[in-house]
Parts: sequence; C-alpha cells; structure tokens
Amino acid sequence: MNDLLDGKLVYDLRDVINKTNIFVADVNEKEKYNLICAVMDQFDNSVIYLNSHQNIPLSEDEIIILFHHFCIIRDGIKVVSNILNIDNKPTNIFQSYCQKEPYLIPKDEYKGDDKFFDYLRSLFFAHPFITDRSIPNPIKGEVQYSPYILNNKMKIFPDQKDSIGVMVYSNKRDMFHICIKFDDLKEYIRLKFEKINNIINAFQEIIDGKEKKWSSRKVNRNQDNNAILLDVIDILNERYLDDSNIKELYNYLTCDIFDESNFEIVNKYRKIIVKIIPAICDCIDNMDYDGLYQITDPILNPHLKEIYPMMHYQLEKIYCYLNDDGYGDIYWGLTQADLFSKEFAKDWVNISIVGMSFTEIKLLVTIACYYQAQKEVN
Repeated sequence: MNDLLDGKLVYDLRDVINKTNIFVADVNEKEKYNLICAVMDQFDNSVIYLNSHQNIPLSEDEIIILFHHFCIIRDGIKVVSNILNIDNKPTNIFQSYCQKEPYLIPKDEYKGDDKFFDYLRSLFFAHPFITDRSIPNPIKGEVQYSPYILNNKMKIFPDQKDSIGVMVYSNKRDMFHICIKFDDLKEYIRLKFEKINNIINAFQEIIDGKEKKWSSRKVNRNQDNNAILLDVIDILNERYLDDSNIKELYNYLTCDIFDESNFEIVNKYRKIIVKIIPAICDCIDNMDYDGLYQITDPILNPHLKEIYPMMHYQLEKIYCYLNDDGYGDIYWGLTQADLFSKEFAKDWVNISIVGMSFTEIKLLVTIACYYQAQKEVN
C-alpha cells in the first residue's frame, strides 16, 4: 500500500528552515521558527501513524485516534499558512455531505471543507456533547449532542461501504447521523498535507528576499585592514552568521604585545592574516561562507599531527576560559596556559600568564600551534 502522506515533505521543510539562521536570529521571523518546529515535530509522529493505519477503523477508539492525527495535520498546515499569509485554495470534498438535510449548507454558501471538518471533529471527539459553535447551518437556539461514533460493524448505513459516522441528537430537529466515506477523509488530509509545498515556497521567498538585500552590500575595501575586518564583522552580523573567526583575526591584529621577544613571530603571523583579507572580502561579497571558513580555519585552528597527553584539554581551557566576559574559571585557564607554554609553546613564543592580556596569550598559543603545524608539513 502506498503511503498516504509523503514524509519527505516534512524533511524538505526542515531543510529549507535549517539551512539559514534567519528564522532563529531575526526578531521578526523567530515566531515563525518556533511555531514551525512545534508543527514539524508533531507531524513526524502523525505521518508515521496515518501511513500505517490506512484501513477503515473498526472501533470507536481507532476512529478517535485517527481524528486526532488528522487534526494535527490539518491544524498544523492551517496555523503555519496563517502566519505566513498563505492563501491556500480550499477543497470541496465534503460539499455533497453538507448539502443533505438536516445540516444543509446551500451550495452558494459553501466556503470549502474546513468548516465541515471542524464540525466532524467536534462531533467525533473534540466537543462530543455540545457542538453549538461548530454547527455549519444551525437553527436558532440549537444545541447538538453526539452520543456515540458509528463504524462499519453497525448496520445503520449498509448502502455505504467503508464509511465512518456519528449519531447526532438535537434540541431543534430529529435525531440524525452523519456518514462519511473513509477515503474522502483521507483524501482531505492528503491534500492538506501537500500544502506543505506552499509553506516551503513561502519560507524560501523569505530567504531569497533577505539574500537579495544582503548581496547588494559589499565590503568597503577602501580603508585600513582593521576597519575592513570590522566591516566584515558587521556584515556577518547583519546576515545572522557566525563572526567568531573574523573577530579573532581582528583581535590578533590589534592586541598589544607585552613581551618584545615575540615581536618578530607575531608580525610574521600578522602578515599572514593581512594577506588573506582580500580573499575574506571576496567570500563575503560572493556570499561564499564555506569558502570563508576554509580560508580562516587553517590559520586559527591548525591541525597538528604530533600531540602530547593533555594538549587538547589545555587548549580547550585556554580558549574557553580566558575571556573578558567572566565566563569560566580564569585561574584554571591561566594554569593550563602556563603548562602549555612549558610543554609545547616555549619552542616558538614566550608566554607569561602575568602581564599579558587574555587575547595576547591566545594569540601566542595559536602562533605556536600554527608554526608547529607548518613545520610538520614541511
């Protein structure tokens, strides 16, 4: 049996949302992100359940559970479409049911299936005892009650195969029942679910609009290198992208050097930073963020083949704890920097945990790793 709902659509929706930081960082878009995540998480279970329960339900409990998952799909599509201002074309699968007495909706007043589905939901399980608000065409002062659900084992509608129904009492009309073909319900939900394509397109339009605006701003290269990097940082922030590597390069270019014995190797390393600035600008102008990472990461996070025990631990504590924001155990970070200096960095730089800024210490640690990695390559 083919799947009723194409689960790949939920995957495609996740893909379009998660490929950018717009929906988690932009104040105006974050509400959409929180909502769509809640919807997608619920869709996962409902898609699995409905695809594995496509046969006519045989018990009242099965019908109620099916309607629960039908509602998750229908309501999820509805709320996301509303927040995105998507005008989805209504279906008319249930129109023939509505135009039968005693719950007639005149043909020229039928606005699509959603109102009638809400009525079915209220009768089946949402408000089974009082359904006043959902009656499509109520009589003035009417109250309806739903005592029980009908299924194929009951012979109330022998002329209709594979149908489910509900008995309805009313204080204004005779008792009646509503009988719906199960395939019609499934088709209604299938068509609703496929409107995920419209939601995907709407999110993609938001992304395209942002990227079009971003692409018009280029890095101002007619300024000194420090100012160029600050401009790059500002552009990355505008695009909701990680700016940590560029901030680190800027800090390494501008920090004061406490120990004069490090001047030569620091200036040598800084020339390497300056040399890649044009390539950084090209990546920003071309919105090539993978390329940006490939340019900056080898300089800031060089790969070392030869390491000693505790080296990774020491580097983690140095980079994580030595910050001016007060996060982490500064004393422990300085302790690890001192150990790293004695066990590894002394061959390249002189690190003093007294008198040096955190940025300078991290710069010297990075320089030691960078030139050791270059030595291993050569």
